[in-house]
Amino acid sequence: MPAPSDLPSLERPGGPTTAGGRLIWRPVSLAVVVFVLAAALTAGLIWRQEQYGVREARSLATAVAAERAYAIHLSADRGLVAFPDVLASAQLAELEERGYAYELIRLHPDSREKEVISASSSRSLVDPVEEVLSIQNATWTLRVAPVEGWSDTSGLLWKSALGLFFCLLLAWQAAWQAKLVAAAKAHERTLELRVAQRTADLQRLAEVTAHHLQEPARRVASYAGRLRSQLAGRIDDEEVQVSLDFLGQQAGRLQELLRDVELYLAADQPRGKVECCSVEQTLADLLTQLAEPIARAGARVNVGPLPDAVIDAPRLKDIFRVAIENALRHGRGDQALRIDISGEQSGASVRYQISDNGPGVEEAYRARVFRVFERLSSGGEGTGVGLAILRRIAESTGGHAWLEETPGGGCRLVLELPAGHQPPASRRS
Repeated sequence: MPAPSDLPSLERPGGPTTAGGRLIWRPVSLAVVVFVLAAALTAGLIWRQEQYGVREARSLATAVAAERAYAIHLSADRGLVAFPDVLASAQLAELEERGYAYELIRLHPDSREKEVISASSSRSLVDPVEEVLSIQNATWTLRVAPVEGWSDTSGLLWKSALGLFFCLLLAWQAAWQAKLVAAAKAHERTLELRVAQRTADLQRLAEVTAHHLQEPARRVASYAGRLRSQLAGRIDDEEVQVSLDFLGQQAGRLQELLRDVELYLAADQPRGKVECCSVEQTLADLLTQLAEPIARAGARVNVGPLPDAVIDAPRLKDIFRVAIENALRHGRGDQALRIDISGEQSGASVRYQISDNGPGVEEAYRARVFRVFERLSSGGEGTGVGLAILRRIAESTGGHAWLEETPGGGCRLVLELPAGHQPPASRRS
């Protein structure tokens, strides 16, 4: 069972990290960042719109000034040089009604001084547009500007206030969302912690249960054998002998089942140093230990070249023991059993193939046989855990295990494990 320090730690809802280690903004920090970005964007939009409005206003004022200047020029061409007549034809007074201030000045031909001919007010115009006219050896200039200025100050204030309001609203929304996300991540982290704790508890319970049940099963098998030997020749009832034999068999089967359950629970944990192991040497030792069951099954085992793999030696031995025992148990057919074991390296992985010439497994059941307690038939030997142990060991190393059909019939078990030695091309890269 993992120690409390090994279990996942819980981050605070406002913390900067999540279970995956990714950065999470604190609500206040996120609100400030969103407000600054939104304010900058809003200010840019308002400024752009304001500049566009100023250009439109100047364009309109230029058109108005050109229209009035043209009227003055027509009057001058007709010989109307009296100021009242010129001003009357230009209708400059209408400019004030349209919100414009104007100023008509003349550049004296001799002194080159500016003289104000007519003006809407005594105040100086702010950045006016100008139209220059040449009239009878004199230069007149009509200057026009809006009375309230080129910018709409009140409208600009309203836009700024509205933009500020939306920036604050957006910042509050971002902070609220960040708080919700942080709370959701904290809740997810809490659930992960609870699941990890429950998983560790169940793992520990299963291990302890399987371990402690081994002793009662061993005692039942021992006393069943002892009772059978003590009653041998003293009881003629065959049913009693059958019952004692059945009791001993079931006690033995229970021991095998508990042993495989323990192996399955510990299959994802190394039981020794993880290093580059010699598969050929491990298999040679294993075949020596399994010589009796191989001979009893009348099987012939052919071993080809086997690349090394990175794994701990005990689990490597378990993998091939399960594979060979499974072939001996289920590979029996009408012909003598033949088991072929070979391997080949492909990049950073190595694949081992254990093939037999038995009846094989239908494609629909090739994935099911790797489940715990999954058996294709109710009778026969085996606990239904062996292939599940094999796959769990392979997957815990980053590999995999699956079944294939051999070209000539039968079954092929394929194991994929990390390669012990990288090919030259991989080492150079």
